Amino acid sequence: MAVNNGLASGTAPRLNPNFGSIVYLNTAGDSWYNSLQLSVNKQLSHGFQFQSSYTWSKSLDDTQGQLPNDTNGTYPLFASDPFNLLLDKGPSSFDIAQNWHFNLIYRVPDLTRSALLGKLVNGWGMSGIVSVQSGYPFSPLLANNQSGAGINGAGAGIDRPNRAPNFDAGSVITGRISQWFNPSMFTLPAPGTLGNVSRGLLRGPGLANLDWSFTKDTGLRYLGEQGRLQFRAEFFNILNHPNFSVPAILNPFAPTAGQITSTVPGTDSRRVQVALKVLF
Repeated sequence: MAVNNGLASGTAPRLNPNFGSIVYLNTAGDSWYNSLQLSVNKQLSHGFQFQSSYTWSKSLDDTQGQLPNDTNGTYPLFASDPFNLLLDKGPSSFDIAQNWHFNLIYRVPDLTRSALLGKLVNGWGMSGIVSVQSGYPFSPLLANNQSGAGINGAGAGIDRPNRAPNFDAGSVITGRISQWFNPSMFTLPAPGTLGNVSRGLLRGPGLANLDWSFTKDTGLRYLGEQGRLQFRAEFFNILNHPNFSVPAILNPFAPTAGQITSTVPGTDSRRVQVALKVLF
């Protein structure tokens, strides 16, 4: 990691401008995690069972290196100031403040004893999985090396802006896909200084998803006591709810600041899968 001997916090200049660049390598990092975890289970009875779990948590760290879900560079490998890692203390890239999951399985009771009619109305079941969570943290980032720190060579994409005098934590997130955060609430730091915006200050869109399936078992006695034909219809993201990623454009001074251009990987639009299985 090539650095211009680091920066002091606030408005201080480089610690030693006589050095052009140095290579500084170390293994350092701290993290903090606190949570409240709740879980409810109902064991199978009368054809019905469910499980629900909820976690309210906060995971903090300083620069921990780029992680798999950091697709927009919010969490670069290098600290803003290698000599003061606490300047980068903030939410972990994987921090989810609230996370709720619920799943159920229900087998509909047989409605008739008629052998013929029972082929149609008996043997039905359903199951579902609900996932709801808050958004991932991200930071507004400058496209240039305003601080002059020279972290990782040019250092672009590491510096953060200042909070503008009109900064409002309650309205900085607009909720619009075209401009998820209000760029007018940030200002450019003076050259040679680090911005006062904390790492992971903002939050991206939350996630909500419902997967559902229907099954129908029809007995096939000629295949033995356990023989049956099973029909399955599975609906992934049955409500076709879009789950958006954090903004692709993090520079608040870019024309398209705060624009979201992608969805969360693995949360496609509605998909339907139908299958027939012979069990014996």
